Amino acid sequence: MEMLGYEILSKLKNLRKFMHKNTKSQFKELDITGTQGMMIGILFNHSSLRLNELSKKMGLSNATVSGIVDRLEKKNIVKRVRSENDRRVVNVSLNKDFKENSKNKFNSMDDFLNKLMDKSSNQELEKVLEGLTLLEEILNRNDEVGDKID
Repeated sequence: MEMLGYEILSKLKNLRKFMHKNTKSQFKELDITGTQGMMIGILFNHSSLRLNELSKKMGLSNATVSGIVDRLEKKNIVKRVRSENDRRVVNVSLNKDFKENSKNKFNSMDDFLNKLMDKSSNQELEKVLEGLTLLEEILNRNDEVGDKID
């Protein structure tokens, strides 16, 4: 059982390395990190999201996402808009100029991912998604139990 855990971690590390290598140049031109790029990609697909919705989609805490938004706001990439109805609600969206000027960059990243997926059958992709979902459930289950590395 112990070896399986290490094999899983090794595969995850290799996947992370592959994605980093293939997205690094795209993000470097925009002077953003991979996590910032992920947020921008999500916002390209959703015109505006509440901070907590963005946190859920990214799988990160509200505080972490808020920090990322702060940094992207300083670069004029995103903007925060408070709801007029409820001042506690903060929506995040892409800055209009940034969206127009970088649309091609993020389209080419989508194209890259689509090309990767096109080389796989739907059945293979469903298996991958199923496995990743199961891994996420296992990790969450352990987190709920409070199992931590000491």
